[in-house]
Parts: sequence; structure tokens; C-alpha cells
Amino acid sequence: MSSPKPKVVYCGIRRKKRVLRVIDGDSTALDPRLDLMSHSPTGMEWGYNGSGPAQLALALAAAATGDDELAVRVYQDLKFDLVSKLGDQWSLTRAEVLEAVKHAEAKFAARRQPRGAA
Repeated sequence: MSSPKPKVVYCGIRRKKRVLRVIDGDSTALDPRLDLMSHSPTGMEWGYNGSGPAQLALALAAAATGDDELAVRVYQDLKFDLVSKLGDQWSLTRAEVLEAVKHAEAKFAARRQPRGAA
């Protein structure tokens, strides 16, 4: 019998400028994944389209999927569609991030199709 999957929630609080990953109640700082792309070495941000939100989108995509190549492909769409809309204080489940990644991946794939292809 397999053990249940841990509950993963990502949380951000602007006044503390912190982004946490909470796994089954234990919190740690979310790794900004500067090793994949360094948009904002001063920190992750949200609520607008910029370098800090791009870093957060990349970090969320990498953490939620565990797939660095996928994260690099989709993070800009994730920034526009999800991260730019977050308020001062927010929380997202891993499932919500994965759904947004799925949508971003579909948008990326659609852009890769030649014009006129069905």
C-alpha cells in the first residue's frame, strides 16, 4: 500500500517578501531556481509582469512539476496568466499550479505549430 501524496501549498506574503513551499504543514523557502534562469537575483515578486514575477513563475513551475525543461518552456506564460494576477497575500496548491502549467504548455505548443496547421 502506497503512502498518500503530501499536500503541497505555495504561499506568498508581500510585506515580508517571502515565498514559501509548505509540505504537509512544514514550510521552507521556495528555491528561486536561479540555476535555470536568472531574471531577478534580488528576489521573486508577483502582481505585475516583470523580472521578479518571471523568477517566481519559473520557481513555481520547476517545484510543482519537477521538470526543469518544462519549467523553462512555460514560465513566461505562467507569469502572464497566473503570477501577474496574484495579490499581496496568496496561496496556491500544487494542483492549481499544475493546472496553470498545463494551460501554459498548451499555449506554448500552439505557438510552435506552423500557421495554417490544424
